[in-house]
Amino acid sequence: MNAFSLSFQESSLIISHRETAFKTPIGCDFFRLHLDTGEHHELEVCSSAQVPSAVEALPDGYRICYRELVAEDGSRYPIALTVTVRESEEGVLSFCARLKNSAEGVRVNELQLPLLETERLAGPTEEEVAYLPDGLGARYRNPREGLLANAANTEFLHADYKTLFYNAAYPHGGRANAHLSMPWYTVESGGYAFSLLKLDEVFRITTLSLGRSPLSLPDSTLTFAISHYPALTLGEESEISDCLFTVERGDWRRTSARYRRFFDGICPSPVPSSPQWVKEMTGWQRIILKHQYGEIFFRYADLPRIYESGARYGIHTLLVFGWWQGRFDNGYPIYEPDEALGGAAELRAAIREVQARGGRVILYSNGNLIDVTTDYYREVGHRIAARDIDGNEYREHYGFSNNGTLLDRYGYKSFVTACHATEEWQDNLLRVGREKLAFSPDGIFYDQLCCCHKCCFDKNHLHGKRIDLEPTYRLKNAAAIRSLLPEEGSLGTEVIADRFTPYFDYIHGCGMAMSYSAAAYPDLYRHTFPEVVISNRWAHAEEKGYLYKLNYAFVTGLIFDVSIYRGRRVDMSGAPQYAAAVARLVALKEAYHDFFYDGRFRSVERDLSLPYRVHAAAYRYGDEEILALCNNTGSEVTLTLLGHTLTLGDGEATVLPL
Repeated sequence: MNAFSLSFQESSLIISHRETAFKTPIGCDFFRLHLDTGEHHELEVCSSAQVPSAVEALPDGYRICYRELVAEDGSRYPIALTVTVRESEEGVLSFCARLKNSAEGVRVNELQLPLLETERLAGPTEEEVAYLPDGLGARYRNPREGLLANAANTEFLHADYKTLFYNAAYPHGGRANAHLSMPWYTVESGGYAFSLLKLDEVFRITTLSLGRSPLSLPDSTLTFAISHYPALTLGEESEISDCLFTVERGDWRRTSARYRRFFDGICPSPVPSSPQWVKEMTGWQRIILKHQYGEIFFRYADLPRIYESGARYGIHTLLVFGWWQGRFDNGYPIYEPDEALGGAAELRAAIREVQARGGRVILYSNGNLIDVTTDYYREVGHRIAARDIDGNEYREHYGFSNNGTLLDRYGYKSFVTACHATEEWQDNLLRVGREKLAFSPDGIFYDQLCCCHKCCFDKNHLHGKRIDLEPTYRLKNAAAIRSLLPEEGSLGTEVIADRFTPYFDYIHGCGMAMSYSAAAYPDLYRHTFPEVVISNRWAHAEEKGYLYKLNYAFVTGLIFDVSIYRGRRVDMSGAPQYAAAVARLVALKEAYHDFFYDGRFRSVERDLSLPYRVHAAAYRYGDEEILALCNNTGSEVTLTLLGHTLTLGDGEATVLPL
């Protein structure tokens, strides 16, 4: 027997789950479109206001067809839509659609499908827990009264009187509340996992949303939704690939496994064939030689000394920012050695000396931004910049300062975001890669290459009118850059997005759960993609709680991003207590080398009764397994785990062989 019961009544698709309380009520939408007339950018079309031209009952679902659609203002448009919903396997509903726009002067910007609203899931609403792969992962208890209620009170900016949505962009970009590393999320309730997944072989920009009814209503509902951006003009048509809504006994790990199976079917490998030194990298010192406002912190000749300051604590790699004449966050995309730092010959010699001492050097460049003050922008950049819905360039502004107020309040740098669907930008990325490799570093790093995605409305770019396709061109660019690498060379970028992992050897972590916070739940990504080398973030000095942040990185299996005072002035020796803590954790990992560097992360937190802020993860190597633990509670704790009793002091990390 199927797990779902489906029927079509009064323009509503009624979905109920036989074992739980999940049911979509009559009168609610199961899809919405947003049209653009040029004057009205978001004219809503609701499924509940439509009369289908045909409703076909299938053995496992429905096919619902519309020849025309009626907007909220009563206007009728010759836009054909076919929605197919099937129970593809027990407990799994799949949604797909076909669209054709025959309306002159109207663009179909967005389709929200599925759009599933319900009052109940399986257990009490206050016991619901939402898991979103925002960065490494986030966990929100009682999301209706916490996460979603806090999405209200946006003054005149959003429609708070309608559904309150927490919007999660995939991949990273836009002004979303969250930035997903994987296109799925789960809400657990009463022993069941209610999940939404977007499965698409084509890498597109999309948004997954979790919503609730307005705060003014006495009873809250929960809404699951996925937004697609076909941007269809007259005569164009499109298909929306499978989106899954699943209800299964168990927890988020069921969804993690389902998504990983899909990923493995479309990607040959989750990670590239990296050099062994990358697989065993403990972390890096991230330093800035010359900052945005012009101050020189280090010169090329300082690199061997800086390397030695980290090597004595087990950190053998340098990630070097601000090494070019234009200085950090200036002059992009031109990267020329700076005579004030020692010149090209000195940079090459310094890298060679670090390598001779057993170290590694990675050189930075930005993969996205173009400085608007450069000749490159005036000659090329203005044509290849990504453009918004009004045809304006997307602009980014970075206001780094020293100790003054003018730059802090009113400066400083302005950039446009390059559209990767342009031949000129790929040529530039390859040129920059060759220039960096000419200094024989061990790795080249492209900041932001897999984040900050924009829907681009410049139809003259290679994506044409398909505003959501720019990520597919980034994959091509990443593959092209990778082809430049010499043997033992490596490639890195910032921010996690699963579809990029086959091209990058390491990820500079940025976003949720790269450091400890109340909502951080790194298990989501680490359990799904345990092979990926990712750094921690935001543990930059001996500030309050730094030890807890380092312990959290150790348990989570993140390498250490050591950037004392955000890479300014001081090398690792300038924070001796911090450095000693890193050394202890590196040594502990080395004592169980095979597990941490060649083993497989496994989420076990929910299987153990752990006090709040005691973190744990399992690592399996062959037939053996260890448990990594840390105590971030603020006091000593005694634990009994899997037949073992141990006491952990405050701020202590350990490994328990199982």
